[in-house]
Amino acid sequence: MSPLGWTDLETRFRALQTSLGPTGGWFRLDYKSGSTGEHWFVTAFADSAAEAEFETLSTIAGGLLLTLPATAVAPEALAEPKAKYRWYLAIWHHLTPQLPDHKSFAGPNDKVGTVFDTLIRKPIELSATLCLQFSTIVPPVSRTQMVLAKVKGSTVGRVLWWFGEEPLRKLLGSLLVGGVLAAIPPIRHVFVALLKWILSLLS
Repeated sequence: MSPLGWTDLETRFRALQTSLGPTGGWFRLDYKSGSTGEHWFVTAFADSAAEAEFETLSTIAGGLLLTLPATAVAPEALAEPKAKYRWYLAIWHHLTPQLPDHKSFAGPNDKVGTVFDTLIRKPIELSATLCLQFSTIVPPVSRTQMVLAKVKGSTVGRVLWWFGEEPLRKLLGSLLVGGVLAAIPPIRHVFVALLKWILSLLS
């Protein structure tokens, strides 16, 4: 089974929300931050299976964030090591005004620090929307992919690619090239020069 992509995750989040029904349940993320550190809690009026599915989908989405260009994701989210919380932070930074609902003191006379409590409502709907937004972002192309595309677009690359279109062609091409090169030294030298050129592109 292939891993879930952004479009798949959007569909799964929306299906989860639909399964709850208009009055069948709800979810909320409680985010506590400030001098006592950052803490996340899932508050849900739903069965344990729905809650587990939400957290699992959030974990998968948090992992996918690392495949996007760094400029497309809030740096605070990318800095979070735990995938599930990384996704919650992405929701917080991308789809909310980032304003706490409540402020309190961590100790008497405010000598210890301040604690902020934030309630992120409808996190399932927000997750689906954020997945939709991220699905429009094209992942960065690696240097290896760029080199392969360049080689494939060249005349020599098209010839080499022809031999690899099918397993049989690949096998026959390998046997043919191997036999010819072994019998004709000049062609062998040309092939070695071609191989060096391809390797220089990868270096």
